Amino acid sequence: MRKLGITVFLLLAPLFALADTHYVSKTGSHTYPYTSWATAADSIQKGINAISYGDTVRVGAGTYREYDITMTSGITLIGAGIDSSIIDASWLAQSIYKYVINGADSSSLEGFNIIGNRYSNDGYVCGLADRYGIPMKFIKGNKFSKCQQAIFIGKCPLVINNLIDSCHVGISADIESTSLIQNNTISRCSEGIIGAFSPKYPQIVKNIIHTVLCAIDITLNDSLLMCNNFVLFPSI
Repeated sequence: MRKLGITVFLLLAPLFALADTHYVSKTGSHTYPYTSWATAADSIQKGINAISYGDTVRVGAGTYREYDITMTSGITLIGAGIDSSIIDASWLAQSIYKYVINGADSSSLEGFNIIGNRYSNDGYVCGLADRYGIPMKFIKGNKFSKCQQAIFIGKCPLVINNLIDSCHVGISADIESTSLIQNNTISRCSEGIIGAFSPKYPQIVKNIIHTVLCAIDITLNDSLLMCNNFVLFPSI
């Protein structure tokens, strides 16, 4: 019986393997695979490149001058908060069109301050794209500023508790979106929430949208749930 018990345990052990956590910090030694704050990677993309499906990347306080960061499937990217973990792409040339972060299926983003460069007619930098058909898990608790388009959502189900300021478009959704867009604050943007939703019951609830020219612009939908949003237009 003892041998059988050991055999069963060994067979089942891989099923209970824990996901790993990897770290990014301005003070780490940059020692692969970055599994502690002491050995943390010196860039967010390097931290992402070291992980596997289901792993987490924790990003410490500091300003990271990166853009076109590409997430991989099933990962969670967590910053130290919007006052601490800053991804700054404001230095990019106005002629460059990039997203600061490109999402991936089943990935999640939380706790970052993402700065684009102020939009222009010639070129611009956008914040986050969930655009590859298979949805991210959630986008929550982030701040976006100075982006042409702060958040573009494809099928991400949860976009909650984000702050968006001084962007051209706050949240833009494509025709396949079924997202819950809730408790976001959008200010000083030309457009708040826009989208051409298919009839799949997206929900836009409890958002604060103020000092914008167009608060919510929705087309191609006859089953949208939209309620309890507070909208304040700029005085003329």
